[in-house]
Amino acid sequence: MMIQFQSSITKESSKSPIPGGGVHQLTRYVMNFIVFLADYSDSLTAIIKDKESSLPLPEDYYNSSSNNEENPGNAGGSPMAARLAWLILVLLCKIDAKSRLYSDAALSYLFLANNLHYVLIKVRTSNLKVILGDDWVANHEVKVTQYLEKYEKMAWGDVIASVPRDSTAEAKAEEALRRFNEAFEEAYKKHKTWVIPDPKLRGEIKASIGARSCPGIRVSIRSIRSDHQRLSDLPLKILIVTYPTYISA
Repeated sequence: MMIQFQSSITKESSKSPIPGGGVHQLTRYVMNFIVFLADYSDSLTAIIKDKESSLPLPEDYYNSSSNNEENPGNAGGSPMAARLAWLILVLLCKIDAKSRLYSDAALSYLFLANNLHYVLIKVRTSNLKVILGDDWVANHEVKVTQYLEKYEKMAWGDVIASVPRDSTAEAKAEEALRRFNEAFEEAYKKHKTWVIPDPKLRGEIKASIGARSCPGIRVSIRSIRSDHQRLSDLPLKILIVTYPTYISA
């Protein structure tokens, strides 16, 4: 059964990229089935225990720093864990190949992050977490972070680079804010159809981008705050996003 299932993953041949870099239907289908298998792990272990030694998993795939007897949270090495980890690896390799369907590199990294994050959610909220272990989860959380860092750099790098660093003079501050707004507008138009389905992940990305841009924008706004007319001429989105105390006043 598992051999046929693995074959169905590798033979999936859709060539249309998922709109907005969302979670691929293959990821949902495969993970739902693997969660189902995990619920019957005790019965399946007896069937597959003699067939798992040939699985070509990397030696450090579980990234375990201690053996399972010393740390029960690191399941890792059981035949069932090896088989399910292998199926997930096959899925992730397939998703990696599908990420190349996107012409925009930033969108491809967002697609990878969304799909791996979905895999992690399914693992954490099912018996898979017990089977695969904490080290497996931690190892793949690092990969999600790496994908998101590349997404932020490519998608929002120009916006963050436009943030004023030292704009204490009013004229410089005003010009810096206008440059930031232009970069933000361009990024927004390009990325407004991109998706991050998980609200927690979406909030983390917003917080990360905001932390790298808002402080510099606030400094520039403060430098021209005394001139109410010039401040009111600034784009409203800058004032709302970066200086909410002024809007509420």
